[in-house]
Amino acid sequence: MKEYNATIEFHWSPMLVESNCDNPVRQDARNRTVRIESIEKHAKQWTDADILVFDSYTWWMVDQTITFLWGSFGSLDAIYKNVTMWLRPFEMAIQTWSNWIEININRDKTKLFFMSMSSDHYRGEEWGAEYGQNCYGETNPILKKEKNWGKLIDREMMEIVESAIDKLGTRGVKVQYLNITYLSAYRKEAHPTIYRTFQVPPKNHRQNQRETNEEEHTTSSKNSCNLFSGKWVYDNESYPLYKEQECSFMPDDLTCEQNGRKDLKYQFWRWQPHHCDLPRFNVTAFLEKVRGKRVVFVGDSLNRNQWLSMMCLLEPAIPPSSKLLIKYYEYTIPIPEYNTTFEFYWSPMLVETNCDNPSHYNPQNRTVRISAIEKHAKHWTDADILVFDSYAWWMVNKTMTLLWGSFDSLDAIYQNASTGVRPYEMALQTWSNWLEYNLNRDKTKLFFMSMSPDHTRGEEWGFEKGQNCYGETEQFMEERRWGTLINREMMEIVESAIYELDKRGVKVQYINITHLSTYRKDAHPSIYKKFPVTPTKEKLANPPTYSDCLHWCLPGVPDVWNQMLYSYIVNS
Repeated sequence: MKEYNATIEFHWSPMLVESNCDNPVRQDARNRTVRIESIEKHAKQWTDADILVFDSYTWWMVDQTITFLWGSFGSLDAIYKNVTMWLRPFEMAIQTWSNWIEININRDKTKLFFMSMSSDHYRGEEWGAEYGQNCYGETNPILKKEKNWGKLIDREMMEIVESAIDKLGTRGVKVQYLNITYLSAYRKEAHPTIYRTFQVPPKNHRQNQRETNEEEHTTSSKNSCNLFSGKWVYDNESYPLYKEQECSFMPDDLTCEQNGRKDLKYQFWRWQPHHCDLPRFNVTAFLEKVRGKRVVFVGDSLNRNQWLSMMCLLEPAIPPSSKLLIKYYEYTIPIPEYNTTFEFYWSPMLVETNCDNPSHYNPQNRTVRISAIEKHAKHWTDADILVFDSYAWWMVNKTMTLLWGSFDSLDAIYQNASTGVRPYEMALQTWSNWLEYNLNRDKTKLFFMSMSPDHTRGEEWGFEKGQNCYGETEQFMEERRWGTLINREMMEIVESAIYELDKRGVKVQYINITHLSTYRKDAHPSIYKKFPVTPTKEKLANPPTYSDCLHWCLPGVPDVWNQMLYSYIVNS
């Protein structure tokens, strides 16, 4: 909060000491291993805070046994020992915590608080309900004080904390104990129960709610988290996933390193979702999943950017004999060992246009047959996996010409229209109608990639007008309002079309790569590419005027798009 020069932070450390549960998105909640005397990994992150508010109870109460570890997790000399949960291990962990506090905290600066146990309401018998019932359906609190709260409150665990705080007090360290346990114990009606987003959807609406709540309290699923919400993490050990010079399919317009770019930091960023891990691309697992299938990417040059990324990822499994086959609008790479093909079909606006020939078109004077898609669709309708995109070509000019009838018909009707929302909406309607009536729903899996943002307007991140991605070597490090980097209306048109298709029994998986891509102003080719037309002397003197801030260097951002696609396909 900049106005107050203050931050309010949360540090995930469910057992206070180091454990195999420390990663909030990757943990084994059922098989807990704890370094019972090690807290420094966490504590060094918060020791210098001005106000510290602690808690730790719940994660000590689930299992009957726990594994103690002496030594580090990766050490060959580490010692492991199974012990019974939960009082003595909890007491030892609190002792480790209090020792650190005593020695390392600045007593003149930091105020310390410890929250008492927050009671759960899993056992309805504790307040007179039948065995097996819990907080589900409860709308009133417990209205009278119970003499014995039973398992709602573990009094012994609370006493361990209270004792540790008392001892710290005698050693000159003041910790304020905030006892919220008893007031919370009354509130059986105030839990989410079923009214929340579950990491794992319940099997059916009649599932025993007590079982559901307990399982969801302690487990997570790699298939259920939001892959699209996260942050970029610098990782120069496991990234990039391939090297530019080792990808034989890489075109000159995406080989940024070969074309003179010296700063290669853009290759070493990994996307980390907030509540899970993005699976690393496994070539063999992926090809086994698509064995005997036809995978087709349909769209514009950004879709081609992604398709080429996919080919680079798959390069180790592609034999030298598998050459790129080009036929009209289709680019095909076969992988004979798996009896599969990966294809890119050029159709930048999905419906038929005068830009359909990838070698000969006039992007400045676009004419679109807004209700005609069959010329293209007949080439990809029978695919097993279809990956669509279409945004960029709708956003270039202020006007376009809509055509009803064929291009060579004397009876054709032409109409000038403003580009953007309404023509795009009509084209998506044509696309969705074709899918509804022509697709084999039992065979074909459908994906639609969300908008890939450009970084052509430096004023969006505080630069002067006229500046862009040229010279950028760092990504955005904070979330912001993205302005014209994203056309939210166009995204909503796609989302609405997908929703309507779903209601009619056609499932399209929307892969939202927009948010994660907006951060990456550093990852475009800029001037480091082979241009179809050599820039003029005037442009060469002013690099931002001819920088490519739309497409992406490879290896780079589209590799993450394909990791997401991989996750959905392999786990389907």
